Amino acid sequence: MAIQFSEYQFVSDSSGRDGDLLVPLSVFGDVDSPPAAVDVAFPDGRVAVFEGGSPVFFVDSAAGTEEFVGWSYWECDESFDSLPDPRYVNLRVLSPDYDLSGYPSF
Repeated sequence: MAIQFSEYQFVSDSSGRDGDLLVPLSVFGDVDSPPAAVDVAFPDGRVAVFEGGSPVFFVDSAAGTEEFVGWSYWECDESFDSLPDPRYVNLRVLSPDYDLSGYPSF
């Protein structure tokens, strides 16, 4: 089953095209962490495999704190390299404890 891009919040960068797709961990069921690879269906019908699952933290150096956000994924090279005009999307699977209202904009 592929994650539907259009069903989740997309935080774009200044280009309006690239950015972060924010998906809650709960879409994968009752699990403690997401899978190593996630299929994402884009609005144009293309389905791409995103790999990774590296932990992501937001750090406030001045305050000496860090907050666990979730896990980060990038589109696998095989599908991304074949695109004539690639869209740079970072899939972020958010921790259940992360407050989405604190997610930074670009």
